[in-house]
Amino acid sequence: MSLRSSCVVLAAAVACGGGSIAYGAPMRPPIRLCAGCGGLDMVLDASGEPIVTFVSGGRVFFASGAQRFANPVEIGGNLEGQETPALLADPLMGVSVAYSAVSGTGDREILLVRNPSGPFEAPVNASRMAGEDRTPSLAHAPDGRPSFAWAHAAADAWYVYLATSADAQAVMVGRGQNPRLASDASGSYHLTYVRGGEVYYTRGKPFSFLERNVTRTTNRFETDARIDVSSAGVPYIAFIREGEVWLTGESFTTGQKLNDGLGWADGVSLSVTPSAVPALTFSAEGEVYARVAPFSMPSDPTIVSDRWGDASRPKLYLGRRGKTHVAFEAGGGCWYANDAEPPRAAFEATPVRGEGPLRVAFSQRAEGDVTRFVWDFGDGEKSTLPDPVHTFHRPGRYTVSLTVVGIAGERDTLVERDLIEVLGQEDFLWIEDIVAFAGEDDIEISVYGACPDPIQGFQLAVRFDPALVRLREMRLSVQVEALAPEFFAPRISGRDGILTAGVIFDTSPPFDGRRLAIGEQQRLAGLLFDMIGQAEPGTVTWIRPEDDLGDPPIGNVFIVDGQGIHPDLSGGRVEIVPFWPPMLRPFRRGDVNGDGSFEISDPIYLLNWLFANGPEPPCLDAADLDDGGRIDIGDAINCLEFLFVGDWYPPYPHFNAGLDPTPDDLGDCL
Repeated sequence: MSLRSSCVVLAAAVACGGGSIAYGAPMRPPIRLCAGCGGLDMVLDASGEPIVTFVSGGRVFFASGAQRFANPVEIGGNLEGQETPALLADPLMGVSVAYSAVSGTGDREILLVRNPSGPFEAPVNASRMAGEDRTPSLAHAPDGRPSFAWAHAAADAWYVYLATSADAQAVMVGRGQNPRLASDASGSYHLTYVRGGEVYYTRGKPFSFLERNVTRTTNRFETDARIDVSSAGVPYIAFIREGEVWLTGESFTTGQKLNDGLGWADGVSLSVTPSAVPALTFSAEGEVYARVAPFSMPSDPTIVSDRWGDASRPKLYLGRRGKTHVAFEAGGGCWYANDAEPPRAAFEATPVRGEGPLRVAFSQRAEGDVTRFVWDFGDGEKSTLPDPVHTFHRPGRYTVSLTVVGIAGERDTLVERDLIEVLGQEDFLWIEDIVAFAGEDDIEISVYGACPDPIQGFQLAVRFDPALVRLREMRLSVQVEALAPEFFAPRISGRDGILTAGVIFDTSPPFDGRRLAIGEQQRLAGLLFDMIGQAEPGTVTWIRPEDDLGDPPIGNVFIVDGQGIHPDLSGGRVEIVPFWPPMLRPFRRGDVNGDGSFEISDPIYLLNWLFANGPEPPCLDAADLDDGGRIDIGDAINCLEFLFVGDWYPPYPHFNAGLDPTPDDLGDCL
């Protein structure tokens, strides 16, 4: 057996929905689904992807084309003798599989297994009949649930049964074997089956079926009947008549032979598009052929098995955008092929260089049949939009990749290394990180800014989780208050978890040009809040600046010479710690001697301990003024700078007692 590429074309154009879908592309080389397997069935799921079931080692497996049929899932449970699985795609992406297996009572039953919202559920005994049940077939009930038919062996003959759901009472439809079930939009069921070498058809609803003989031949023998129905309820039946492939439909008064000159046929499969266009595959002399209506066209059937000599049990579906899907058995395994053009990834981006935050528009230029896009922007963010717009905040170079996914999981990835360059920005606004107890009150967290130019004011927009944080007040820093802002308008929406504020230093005459030089770091404000007591220890929440919050939308802006500058934003992490012994004691950074205040005695106490053999501070974290994780003379200098210069603030916790947000080796304050 060889895997030579087949280059034969499905030469047909199918009228569909007023337009034309061309089934005329070369079939791609088949891919192997499994080895040492059989009992193949294939349908298309709700997204148009092929899905298959097959039997290997007496067990039923399921595989999805969206995953390139990798890692098949065993779904049939531990029952023995599993065989003849039938597959149905549920309307909302779920899958139903019916199969025959030997139950614990020794009876051969019909089992139904589904995955309506995740992994496959345990199989359910759907036929619940003593004796022998085989060859299930599935179709949709009017409510979308799977209905199924099967053949049941009684003492005198085989009978066809129908159940509208797994828990419904089964109805005997007629005598026969190998039933095939379909349904239409009106809620009617269509059944075909074989009895005594004749093909029979029945249509109706439970308890109201009328059987008719489709073939009506007295000296010919028919087998392997298949049925499908258009959305308008028009039935078509394909069958084998002593090695000949025949198709009939609607009134069943005429039929058409489709395998002239191709040898003895032994298997057939039928698929009808919603616009009533039939297409079928059949196996003849060990090869698989495909034909699509109109069959009067002067073209030969397409050979899809590539002259292997042992291909059988074909399945065919006409998918979206005019794509043909074929599966078959050959060489002791199962195979799949389609005529989709392979996807090829390509994209453009503009701009690719600039100061952050840099807003970049990406445009896909992919070729081939693409069903899905997966972008990776290199900064931890992804997108599945065809043409996304993404903002890069941090300075640096970013590698961007686009993966395009085609039919049956085929994919291609283009990686553009160091495509985006974000230049370093000098304007920043951030909120510090803290830790807190659940239920802790009066926590003040600092908002900092950095800007090389003096600012005339600023806007602040902050989001928080109102289920965990109760934000009470925004307090301006000492430096901001010293400029006596003439406009300060904070607004807190506790329900929405949003704080917005505007601060302008000089709004009324006489205008004196007040500005705040904030440099590389300046405390702008403090946010006073309480932690809600129900927060679980270990919970992490964020108090973060975001743009376009509130109504009207407010962003984070520095005002420089009347122009708005949008700084890079970074949020504050709030971690909830357990409130149980050993009890961590909140402290106030800078209160070195532990007397509850921060004044000149604290740097003296620290210098006395460092250099004059004085007593150790009762809480070393309180003496770590810069939160660097070690204590030295620099911390005493920071104390003096804060007390007498006033342009530097100790990190949290300072204004009120709190917990150290930074891991270090100084020990906890107990």
